[in-house]
Amino acid sequence: MRLFHILFALVFVALPLSAGQAGYPKLSPFDGLRWEADSSEFWPQVRLGETWYEVLSINGASTEDVLTFCETRWGRAMVPKRFAEDLVEALTRMGITIEETVELQVRTIGSGEELTLQDVPNTHAKRQLLRRGAGEFRPAPVALTVETIRSDLAWLAERVRDEYAYRDLTGYDWEAAFQKAAAEADANWTRNAFGVRIMKLLAPFGDGHTRLAGSADVLPRGYAPFRMVAHSERIVALQPRSDGFLDPEHPYLSAIDGRPLEAWLELMGTIAPHGAPHFRRTVSIQRLHFLAFALQESGGDPATKTVTLSLVDDSGAERELEVDLSADFPGVPPRRPVHRVLPGNIGYVALPSMESGEDFERWLHAALSSVRKTRGLVLDVRGNGGGSRAALRTLLPSFLPADSPPRVVNIAAYRLHEGDDPDHPDGYLSDRNLWPAHWSGWSQAERAAIEATAASFRPAFEPPSGAFSAWHYSVISPATDSNARYEAPVVILQDGDCFSATDIFLGAFQGLPRVELLGTPSGGGSGRSRTCRLPASRLSVRLSSMVSFRPDGRLYDGHGIVPDVRIEPRLEDLAGDSDSVLEAALARLWN
Repeated sequence: MRLFHILFALVFVALPLSAGQAGYPKLSPFDGLRWEADSSEFWPQVRLGETWYEVLSINGASTEDVLTFCETRWGRAMVPKRFAEDLVEALTRMGITIEETVELQVRTIGSGEELTLQDVPNTHAKRQLLRRGAGEFRPAPVALTVETIRSDLAWLAERVRDEYAYRDLTGYDWEAAFQKAAAEADANWTRNAFGVRIMKLLAPFGDGHTRLAGSADVLPRGYAPFRMVAHSERIVALQPRSDGFLDPEHPYLSAIDGRPLEAWLELMGTIAPHGAPHFRRTVSIQRLHFLAFALQESGGDPATKTVTLSLVDDSGAERELEVDLSADFPGVPPRRPVHRVLPGNIGYVALPSMESGEDFERWLHAALSSVRKTRGLVLDVRGNGGGSRAALRTLLPSFLPADSPPRVVNIAAYRLHEGDDPDHPDGYLSDRNLWPAHWSGWSQAERAAIEATAASFRPAFEPPSGAFSAWHYSVISPATDSNARYEAPVVILQDGDCFSATDIFLGAFQGLPRVELLGTPSGGGSGRSRTCRLPASRLSVRLSSMVSFRPDGRLYDGHGIVPDVRIEPRLEDLAGDSDSVLEAALARLWN
């Protein structure tokens, strides 16, 4: 059974074994478990007998899909623990039958030989051993040869050709680019250098979800000791990890080591997704914080530890400032979800991230309850890079008119793999709250809304025939409880850092009665990325697995959501001294 037929279908399947805690046997087929790890990605290596292997699949479920499921259900930090202790539960909830023995596809560590192992015992004793010793993390190997580089490129090209949803979106001649990279492969390439080349190969696809995972690990250490933020067409230099300008008298950065800032951004644009121009610029600015890499790419001395900044004021008066590269990345000051009532009886709810889980959903309900009787509401999702769709599904019903039909908020299609059924009854995208029109779980009203929307749906990008599933739909119905509805005016604040699930959130709210979007265009992304691990280099690559549209046929990727009212923050806002965008929202609600 292919995992893709039932991925993330959270349904209970009766087990042939006696149930353990929470109804699932506590079993494992592994004699030992360790993790090959970068800072943001990890991959299991398992011991069977005395031999260590990379596990590729378990009863037909690919390891990458099992890890993705564990992350979706329990959170990234819990993946190693749940993979070790609750493997039966994970596989069962994914729809994979698991009994007293399992079939494993593995790759031998060192030789790279791939094997299929039948009837591997799946026991409680093994699971208990893992519970006591599954925490070892090992760095990924780095030795490469020309042959292994070329084999990894060929392997990745095959994944792009057969599994990547946005392969044909931009007309990028990726096959020629991959062939060129293979021809230029050099025995002196380190794993990190190869990772950078992968970043450059993926960027022209224009898809913000498709990327080298853990890219911070392959870029040289040495960071800007300040933050860079766009302000209109210029870049402002801010203090690291706190509010305030680097130089209040000269807030704008115009050059580094005498080279104009735009030239640096063009250089960083080679590893930024070539999507919407504003999104590419945003990511290029973020990448420029890796100053040691920027210096290396410009042909500078890799041992350089100091750079000279040219800072200017509004009149163009310049000041040069010499700074040392930092050992720490200049993080953004943390933000927390907030709900409160502002003067004038205006509600305010800020969502800096799209979280998930019961605690977050309870917080959302409490937030909505606290502002329900206000005369207007500000929903602030600025800086929200995405995550779960839980906030959308929890909040939107309260803002839909009581007499309106269910609202179709997203239409998508899944990139089929070999053997997949394009008309599978449950579809492939339930983890994004998307199901095909023929799904049995729709209500009569939801089915009618799908039919009405489908009749006029004309996708801006037509997926190649036969390569994708049937269309999937995300539909949200109005709240049935009149006390749950919010019927006063709403202003939603957005900016260019909004991405992924936040794009979907903005698109779903846009066009509703009494709702207005204010700020700058969002990043634009809704690809549902899946991780694959290159066999030789052990680099992790994420490739989008679906094409995603607004109900009117517009793509999310490469476009984003344009606000109803465009307003840029003032310079002083960036230093944390004011918030003119919020002030503009309040003025609209007071009037």
